[in-house]
Amino acid sequence: MKVLYLTWGETPRSYGVFGSQVIEQFRRTYLLDENNNEFYFMSFLPIIHSGLLREKFGYLSELRKVKKKLGAIIFNCYPIFSSQNLFNSSRFTFRFFHIF
Repeated sequence: MKVLYLTWGETPRSYGVFGSQVIEQFRRTYLLDENNNEFYFMSFLPIIHSGLLREKFGYLSELRKVKKKLGAIIFNCYPIFSSQNLFNSSRFTFRFFHIF
C-alpha cells in the first residue's frame, strides 16, 4: 500500500507546528509501519509564500531540513501558480488569487 501525506498551500518548515505536528507525526507513523508500505510526503506550495518572503532564497535550505527530517520518506514539492493568501478565499475572491 502507498501512504501519501499531501499539503496544499501550506509552507513546509522543519520547526514549529508544521515540524512537530505534521512532519514528526508522519515520520513516526512511517517508523511504526510493519507492512513495508511506501510513504510519500507531497507539498503543493504557492510560488509566493511566507518562507520566500521572510527567508528569501534561504528558504531552499529549509526545504533541505524538511527532507532530512523526513529521512527515508520520499518528499516532493510542487508549485501552485498563485500567491499565499493572507486571508481565506471566498467564492467571490478566489478568482483574484489563483491563475487558471
